Amino acid sequence: MLMDEVTKIETRDGHAILARLVQQCEQLNALVASDDLTLKQIERGVRTVRELLKDCEPLPTKRDREKITTQLKKIQESLYPRLHELRELDAWQRWANVGLQEELCSRVEALSKVQDPAEVMRQLRECVAAWKVAATVPDERAGELWQRFKAAHDQAYARCSTFFVQQAQERLNNLKSKEGLCERAEALAQSTDWIRTASQIIALQKQWKAVGPVPRKHASVIWKRFRSACDQFFKHRKVDLSKRKETWKENLQRKEKLCVEAETLADSKDIDASKVEFDRLKIEWKKIGSVKKVHSEALWQRLKTAGDRLVAQELEKEEAELSDKVAQQEALCTELESMLPSQENTNRSVPDNLVEGVQNVRARWQDIGTLRHRQAKTNTLRYHEAIKRLLVAFPTAFQGTALDSDETQRRMEQLCARIEGLLVDDDQAARAKLTPTELLAERWRDVMAHNTMGVSEDPEIRRRAACEEVKKAQGEWGRLLTTFVEGGPELSQRFKNTCKKVLKESPVRKSSGKSRSKHKRSVS
Repeated sequence: MLMDEVTKIETRDGHAILARLVQQCEQLNALVASDDLTLKQIERGVRTVRELLKDCEPLPTKRDREKITTQLKKIQESLYPRLHELRELDAWQRWANVGLQEELCSRVEALSKVQDPAEVMRQLRECVAAWKVAATVPDERAGELWQRFKAAHDQAYARCSTFFVQQAQERLNNLKSKEGLCERAEALAQSTDWIRTASQIIALQKQWKAVGPVPRKHASVIWKRFRSACDQFFKHRKVDLSKRKETWKENLQRKEKLCVEAETLADSKDIDASKVEFDRLKIEWKKIGSVKKVHSEALWQRLKTAGDRLVAQELEKEEAELSDKVAQQEALCTELESMLPSQENTNRSVPDNLVEGVQNVRARWQDIGTLRHRQAKTNTLRYHEAIKRLLVAFPTAFQGTALDSDETQRRMEQLCARIEGLLVDDDQAARAKLTPTELLAERWRDVMAHNTMGVSEDPEIRRRAACEEVKKAQGEWGRLLTTFVEGGPELSQRFKNTCKKVLKESPVRKSSGKSRSKHKRSVS
């Protein structure tokens, strides 16, 4: 019973050993099939095969032993040629590396002639990197070349010690500069002035690139800090931009709707109502916020084009109405001219209803009003000329009417005389030439005389009354038909000049009033 258990255990262990050997054979076969083997890998594989063949562990059957042995020997036969090939290649590479190492030693030794520490350090790093690539040489030359390279390297490195100290200090200064940039970026991270702040952060990024390197242990931390602050701002800007895009989209739809309404108004026949509605649309347009810049100008031009079309229709309508009024003026001139006596008619009897007809024409002419048209001036001259000719042809017919030129001339002369009576007399003009002391004494005598007689006249009241009188006379003058009066331009100029003189005296009288008030205060 005990022997059976031992046999079972040995059988189980033999199967485990067999499975392990099969797995190792598969790994070695994969190694043989690989094309990019190194010398160390092949040497390790050959060593493994040799150890497996040497150590004969018990297997379940003799046949299993023969099969595993056959596979291992086959793998060994495949590895030996490649082992010899790679060993020859390694020997050749070692021999070639001797020349490379000698060249590197000469290059490092030549650094003693280079004065720039930064350049020495740069070339020294390149030589060290190249040495690592060509590190394997024959053993008999390895120690010699390494000692030569190390001696030259240590000598060059010692020369750069001062440079390293300066470089370390510069990197510490760069670290302080970059910390300052980080603080400025963090201060701008929460800003909502997107355009100006973005420009400032971009400027900070350019400054960051201009600053040199920092100590290696701080490089990653300081960079993450700066980048985090910049990313925070641009992330907030992106969120705000997405919100603004939604607002721009809504504003775009509203403005497009207004453009459609404006274009509809531009085609309307009711110009006045369309103009009022278009003014309302412009007010509503200003209340709507901005849209994306790429659409802004096109939308505005669309609204402006609709407005221009509406204005063009309004101008066309006004031009048509103006043309109608000009035609009405021409018709009225023709009507007046038809009342004139013909050259063949020597009998100058007054036609029936002449005055009523002329007054009717004048009323219709005034209803038309003043026109801004190139033909309107010609029509006005023609109109006045026709009335003058009627007044000359029938002088007695218009007596007692607004067209009575004799009566109008008399009223013009009366108004001129009335305003001229408001001018200061010679005595007052002489007073205006007195010195302040003399004028004060003169006014003191006037005051005492007025107080004695019980009469007091306020110059301010007199000045205001004169101004009111001028305005009243100007209103009456404006109602007169001075155009048809002989000598009317001369009388009009006389009246105009006199009014200016009267109104010009107002500041003098006002200053006199101030002086009088000062005098009264001093007396009291």
